[in-house]
Amino acid sequence: MSYFNYRPAYRRNLPHLQPPGATFFMTFRLAGSLPQSVVRQWKRERQWLAHLAETNATHYELVKRDFERVWFRKFELILDGATVGPVWLNDERVASTVADSLHYRQGKVFRLDAFTIMANHVHTVIKSLRIGGAEGVTYHSLATIMQSLKRLHCLRGQ
Repeated sequence: MSYFNYRPAYRRNLPHLQPPGATFFMTFRLAGSLPQSVVRQWKRERQWLAHLAETNATHYELVKRDFERVWFRKFELILDGATVGPVWLNDERVASTVADSLHYRQGKVFRLDAFTIMANHVHTVIKSLRIGGAEGVTYHSLATIMQSLKRLHCLRGQ
């Protein structure tokens, strides 16, 4: 297996690199936690960046990292400010359900190194665990991990 070939299908065109056995910093957020105007602006700028990659690869490499840093910071400031959208994770019962879900998968699907639950988003540091024996070893994908966390919320109490 090539180092960066570990990639199940994605529905979105985000830069998801999943080196086998790597540790990941992930942020997931509540739907509606970012204003639609910000999401539209981000999409327009991503289109511009994709066009730049096709027309000027050298300049693209210089611009891409700064673009991603600026937008990460912008998203974090909006999420941390929590002035728009849902803030359900402020409810201790909801936050506890999220924490329980993270702990439930700990040691089964991923190694949970750290997490913090904010009003409208969650930060985690995890390491995907291996699946299988000596032959055909693979790792749980981030998509599988996120699906298992979401599914557990729906099944809680059953």
